[in-house]
Amino acid sequence: MVSRPYYIYRVAEEASEADPPWAWRRVALVGDAAHGMPPFLGQGGNQGLEDAAAVVAAIAPLLARGDGCDSNTVEAALRRYERYRKHWVAWVQQPIAQNAVFCAPEARERFNRKLFDWDLASELEAEVLQPRP
Repeated sequence: MVSRPYYIYRVAEEASEADPPWAWRRVALVGDAAHGMPPFLGQGGNQGLEDAAAVVAAIAPLLARGDGCDSNTVEAALRRYERYRKHWVAWVQQPIAQNAVFCAPEARERFNRKLFDWDLASELEAEVLQPRP
């Protein structure tokens, strides 16, 4: 783990390292409460807003169907949010924490292209709104 004083939770050096859950029962954490972000590149607020949009995308269909929001259904929706967002947030955290985006111009360009060309709405539609088995 990379330890920095500005992280609530440390950024893992390896994607396989265990990290605390972001959702439990009917409660979900977003932004820095769920995942610390290095202060460079201004991604803390951005990722928090994307987290909030993903929670809404996961919960909204339950309300729209009108079939109630029992605990199991909400928990499953929040697990989809967490599974989906953890992958993306880890991708954003790693190069920043390792300073890779600052060392090589081509690495920075690839990182910026993926980060800023990313289509949140399409990703939410494909990943959060479509439950996986």
